[in-house]
Amino acid sequence: MNPTNAGQPVVDRLGDLLVAEGLITDDQLAHARAEQKPPEDLGGTLLRLRFIFEEQLVGFLSRQYGIPSIVLSQLEIDAEVLALVPADLAKTYDVLPIERHGTV
Repeated sequence: MNPTNAGQPVVDRLGDLLVAEGLITDDQLAHARAEQKPPEDLGGTLLRLRFIFEEQLVGFLSRQYGIPSIVLSQLEIDAEVLALVPADLAKTYDVLPIERHGTV
């Protein structure tokens, strides 16, 4: 971890990273921070202000975290897979099982 970023809020780092990637400008970041209204996160503010498209933000976050993004409307999820996580648990933790790997 970079010691200069230790303790810096993730929302600040996200904005700086988006600027470094060339997805937004310094001026857009400053404007978004000024317009941000709790509990809206920085990404939501940037989307609302149309400084970035959702696909760009999702693609960026996917690369940053090394997690592939998916489009739910393009998936066919097996009912048996959905049944693996009870609906109330899925709602509580905002999860959606989409695939099953292994036999457990």
